[in-house]
Order: sequence, then structure tokens, then C-alpha cells
Amino acid sequence: MEATADRVTGYLSDLSRRFPFIWEQVEALRSRRGKDLPHWPDWCYLPLAGAYVIANQGRGVLPTGNDVAVIGALSTWHATQGIYRIDKDVFDAVWDTPVETLPVEVFYQLPEWCLYVEIPAPPSGCGFFAHLEWDADDGSSKLRLLFDNAGELLPVVLRLTRTTVSECLAEALQEAGSHDRFHDPAPGAIERSVRNARWEVRWLIERCIILLLYISAAARRGDLTDEDGSARQPTSPESKKEERARGSFAPDHPTIWRVGWRMGAALRAAQRAHEEIADLAEPPTSAKPHIRRAHFHHYWTRPRTGNHGLVLKWLAPIPVKFHLGQILPIVRRVQ
Repeated sequence: MEATADRVTGYLSDLSRRFPFIWEQVEALRSRRGKDLPHWPDWCYLPLAGAYVIANQGRGVLPTGNDVAVIGALSTWHATQGIYRIDKDVFDAVWDTPVETLPVEVFYQLPEWCLYVEIPAPPSGCGFFAHLEWDADDGSSKLRLLFDNAGELLPVVLRLTRTTVSECLAEALQEAGSHDRFHDPAPGAIERSVRNARWEVRWLIERCIILLLYISAAARRGDLTDEDGSARQPTSPESKKEERARGSFAPDHPTIWRVGWRMGAALRAAQRAHEEIADLAEPPTSAKPHIRRAHFHHYWTRPRTGNHGLVLKWLAPIPVKFHLGQILPIVRRVQ
């Protein structure tokens, strides 16, 4: 399981060999934010215009779009280095959740500037980086994905200029086109008969967005912990004092975040209870025990002071018509 951390940190090493002063250049560009450079939003670590400057390196040769996308994603991920590993049973349930007409504001709730999300399916070494970008040219917002396809890094961008996630997906699909370098990372349990390349790209992007939305909801709910089981939670550093004291707030090594560990235990308990009563006789007019499909739910809050906020919840597969038995306890550490 540590292969992911080794592979992803290897990308950082390769990048620093190609651009020996990249981390110092990134920090220098960030220090100019709001001075001689525009004051971009806090949720953006570094606009891709800065990545373009680093990729160009004063050589007068136009860098490729892939180079800029890789520098943008890896330099942002370098600041926090979070690898998100979703509980297997939760992953299977989330993976099959349909994309709904959620507002694009849900993307602004990512727990860190950039996430690396594992996809536990063939081919080995599959996952993706995800981060938000503020476009320095027109001030628009974008969700940038960088797919890690067994060592090949492939960028996709979603412009957050539409109202809903579905509309942004449709626009992203037009840009991605028929990309034959994308392999199908679906778990073996999921059988698909459609093999159209254009459909596969849309399907892959949709699934990755679903995983991102679930991670955001799980982080807000506290169903997320590191491998040590500590009480700390992922966050994007904001302390300028800490940044000046250390020269950089980038950690020395990645953190593996276990996502949905409590929800996964609850799902397994529900499934065991479902199996235990599956053979029990039911009256003809009574519905049989079943699992209602997972889906997202969101609502807006309007506090007495300040702006309204968006709350996103992922509703797990709901057991219907059977008793779960003992409820899984929640342990809260108090200091």
C-alpha cells in the first residue's frame, strides 16, 4: 500500500531534478500575491500562470500544456502531501453514486489545496490529483484533475463557470474529446458493455468527481483520520508566521488519510444484518429488506451574520426494512 506514496513522491523528485529551484520559485511567486501580482483567492495555491513562468525558465521556448499542468498540480500537492485512501466498501458504494445537479460551490470545500486520491483498481498505480485554480487572465475558477495512469500523467480541466456540476462535466467532455490514453479503472465487480472512448472519458471524470465530493463531505463530518489514528484533520496552512519561520510549510513526507473508516464499518454491519434475515419469511404485502442506493444531499445555511454556506452530505446506502442491531459507537478524543 505504500507503493502509492513512493510513486507520487517520485514525481516530486523528478520535477525537482528538471527544475532545480522550483520550490523556491513557487514560494517567491506566492510571496508576491497581492503586491506586484494579483491577489488570488485563498483556495488557490498558485495560478497556472505561475506554473507557466516556472516551466518557461526564461528559455524563450513555449512549454507544453502538459508540463504546465504537471507543475501546477505537483507544486500545489507538495504543500500538504495528502494521499486519500477510501475504505473499500465505502469506495464501492460511492463509485456507483450518480452525478446529480449539485451546485459548483461544492468544489470549494476540498480539505486541502490539492488532493491525491487513490483508485484501488487496475491498472496498478491509478489515482488522480485534484486542485482548484484561479485563472489570472479572466478571474474564472477551474477544477484541475491530473490523472496518474500507471505513471502517465494526463490533465483534464473543468471550468466552474456553469451553475451545476453536470453542466461543467458536459463542457469538460468537449475539451477532453476521445482520449484513448485513458484506461478504464473500474473495479472488476462493475461490468460495462459500452466501450465508446468518448463515453469512457466522461465516465472516468464523473467517477473522480464523485470521489472528491465524498471526501469533502467525509472531512466535514469527521469521518477521516490518518494512519496513526490521531485527532488531526487535513487542512491548507494559512499561518504566514509559520511559513516565515520554516521557510516553507511543506511536510517532509506524505500523509495517508483513511477516508470513510467509520462509515465503512457501519456498512459492513448493515450488510451482515441484511444477510442474517435474508431468508426470513415476509408477508406478501410487505416490502423485502433492501439497500436504498447512495446519493448526495445538499442544503444552504444562512447564519445570522456573514454569508450563506453550502453543506454537502453523502447519504450512504440506506438499509430498509431490517434492524441494524447495535449502532457503531463514535469515539471522540477530548483533551
